[in-house]
Amino acid sequence: MTLLLVACQEERPPFSYPLRTISSEKIWDRAFHNAFVDLIEFRGQLLCTFREGDGHVTGKKGKIRVLSSSDGEKWKPLALLRKKGIDLRNGKFSIRPDGTLMLTGLGTDYRGKVYEWFTWVAYSEDGRTWTPPRRVRGIPSNNWFYDLTWQDSFAYAIPMIAGTDPLTGVVQSRQRYMALFRTRDGMNYEQVGNPFDLSPLVGEALVRFTPNKDMFLLIRDGGGHSVSAYYGQGRPPYDSLAILPLDHGLGGPNLLYLPNETWLLGTREWPEERPDCLNEAVTVFMQLQEDGTYRRLFVLPSEGDTAYPGLVLKDKMLHIAYYSGHEGWPSIYYSKVEVDSIYAWQEIGVQ
Repeated sequence: MTLLLVACQEERPPFSYPLRTISSEKIWDRAFHNAFVDLIEFRGQLLCTFREGDGHVTGKKGKIRVLSSSDGEKWKPLALLRKKGIDLRNGKFSIRPDGTLMLTGLGTDYRGKVYEWFTWVAYSEDGRTWTPPRRVRGIPSNNWFYDLTWQDSFAYAIPMIAGTDPLTGVVQSRQRYMALFRTRDGMNYEQVGNPFDLSPLVGEALVRFTPNKDMFLLIRDGGGHSVSAYYGQGRPPYDSLAILPLDHGLGGPNLLYLPNETWLLGTREWPEERPDCLNEAVTVFMQLQEDGTYRRLFVLPSEGDTAYPGLVLKDKMLHIAYYSGHEGWPSIYYSKVEVDSIYAWQEIGVQ
């Protein structure tokens, strides 16, 4: 114990983390707060989306920016989505089976307090011209799902759902529940199975699928400073899922099934969750096992307000877009790493 305390008192250069650190390049910082990122490959281009706002929560109504790049080196503005009187947040890409590009995200009526949550969807044929963001249908309000994943002819999402205080009109944000929903078109949804029996502070949730159609899911818990979470699994028709506690928090998570049949998780990690001496949250990547155990693999240059990595696997290269405030204010960064290197690190491992 004494040796650990001495080591923690030593000064370290920025981002001196006892784990592999992958370099990155800033690609956007034009707003005061640039955050909540996603990445997709569409018609040979990398598209990156994120929210532009004045702060993490408060400030002017957020807008959704889309950038494009042919190689990850040079990025240019492609589109900007906004909705009058509504804070647009957490845009997430997906592609319908007919090839239509989609963005889904959170819309909030924020006036000092949140008076409405809703999930919105917008469609595009080219990534440049978008339909107006519109409320999805079929999910009880107030609702928001963090992520949407297509499997065959359906897309699946796990929204958090909350009521409204009848006297104040404010969203009852600390009394949430969740259930699995599916859609054929991205607009109209139906519930699959019963609501989950989980904490009333559940948040961001995502579902993924293996090639044999097994579902794997992650759910954030604990509000803003999440140090707990859930993971789960299920088989078609996904109306009965096994959900268990995960011994690690989540913050803006993303999950990718690699060709070597392992799960790669990227998320925010708080200082108390790490075996090191840093005082700020970082964006970390781990190998996540289907029994909920994990091994840290690498981190990205990051600090404090960070994470929400978008991931694209292309030509044995993992492309990553994320945000971090380690260089002054929250900005958008791009990084890439060879998949073979990730495989090698999985063999070595860091707990």
